[in-house]
Amino acid sequence: MTIQNPSRCSSPRRLIGVLAGLSLLPLVGCDAPESQQARGEDVGTTAPGFEEFAATVFQEPESGAYIVDGDVALESREQLREFYERYVLQGALIVHRVGSADARWDDTQKVNLTYCVSTAFGSRYGTVVQAMADAARAWERAARVDFIHVSSQDSACNASNGNVVFDVNPVNVNGQYLARAFFPNYARSGRNVLIDSSAFSVSPPTTLTGILRHELGHTIGFRHEHTRPESGACFEDNSWRPLTPYDSASVMHYPQCNGTNSWALELTQRDKDGARLLYGTPIRCTQPVTYHNGSQLSAQYDGANCYIKPIPAGASAFVQNNNYYIQSRPGTYCPQGSFDGANCYVMPKPARGFILGNSFYKAYDACSSGGNDGANCYLLSAPAGTQAFEYGGNFYHSRAPSGPACPVAGTWFDGSNCYVMSKPAGGFIYGNNFYKAYDACSSGSNDGANCHLLSAAWGTRAFENAGNFYTTAVPSCQEGSYDGANCYIMRAPAGTSAFISGGAFYYAD
Repeated sequence: MTIQNPSRCSSPRRLIGVLAGLSLLPLVGCDAPESQQARGEDVGTTAPGFEEFAATVFQEPESGAYIVDGDVALESREQLREFYERYVLQGALIVHRVGSADARWDDTQKVNLTYCVSTAFGSRYGTVVQAMADAARAWERAARVDFIHVSSQDSACNASNGNVVFDVNPVNVNGQYLARAFFPNYARSGRNVLIDSSAFSVSPPTTLTGILRHELGHTIGFRHEHTRPESGACFEDNSWRPLTPYDSASVMHYPQCNGTNSWALELTQRDKDGARLLYGTPIRCTQPVTYHNGSQLSAQYDGANCYIKPIPAGASAFVQNNNYYIQSRPGTYCPQGSFDGANCYVMPKPARGFILGNSFYKAYDACSSGGNDGANCYLLSAPAGTQAFEYGGNFYHSRAPSGPACPVAGTWFDGSNCYVMSKPAGGFIYGNNFYKAYDACSSGSNDGANCHLLSAAWGTRAFENAGNFYTTAVPSCQEGSYDGANCYIMRAPAGTSAFISGGAFYYAD
């Protein structure tokens, strides 16, 4: 006996998913005790020690040979140590092999993995497009690969379309698999990702995105992790090379094959390490930031996140809705009027002036009382023999020398003189007559109710002080543009997370 035979599983053909199928399969349990299946193997973030590894390798009782890779015999413990140092420590991913070569994309093609998504998905088309983008992003963040959706080819998305590296199409296999993919060495006709309708009705934690993360792992050359001898189940073949130590939690490991992962199928750190070993450091921070003036700013990968630029000295920065801001400062710029050291002086408050809706007004009065004499509004003449005068904001005339003391209708004797009326705004006395200034919006414009004089500039506030009209000054922005409350700097790229750290603007790619 070598490693456990895949016949332990109730449906070995569906579990193994021969290379032509490469399926990510529905939950098909093995006949090991449930507790053993669920427990699996504890996997750390570093390779197991040699003694720990040796304890997992089968040793023939008769010859004492160690059996690895299914049917390879190592005659001594020294040879086993050499195997451990060469293959186990090198790496939890394994790459598919064709003969003696890795099945991988070359350095040119790996950053141009174009694909189309068939419109035959119908109402599910948008779901597939998004799931493919999210799954691709997981591998792109792990290694120097770039999946590119060429949407212009979606209407002609099939296995004969040579304008893309591979196609994504629907298939109906009645749940025999959820999805299947290919290896990089396949001819164009075989380079397709097929998604069964059952993949759209899976239960959490399984998602279409998780399924496609697994499938895209195949498209860049990665084999099922559970074919390694350490799995003890679901062996497939030996056409592979280890990149990292065995990882029972790998995105490429079926959970039902003694895996310790869940059906969420997320990339582990070892998955990322293995992908980086095969394809190199990931292309990071390629998405530009949109600056407040519409220009594009590039970011730089600092080994963890995408560095954009420092925060202006002394500024208080924050992020809201994936936008970067700094708080504005009190300004000295006055779009109207002049800065007086604190605010913007606009004008003296005119008679019957007021502020409404952050605008300056005065009341409209085209001789609403009295009559227009061509220059002013004539209100009333003092009776003959009396003298018109003003006192305490009111108009008066002296009492008549004979007859009634106050002969003008509506006037009354106050014990000393005849009260005529309160002095109106703009009122004055001329030639023993009472007047008020005529003003049919001689300044400003008639808005149908009042005379509109001026609106406070955007971002400022109108107010009155000591009989004058003012506005606050426009707040100052060390950088960016004032949005009425703060200084808008820029927007992080879609699909990233803006944040601030160590006095600089960043986004997480």
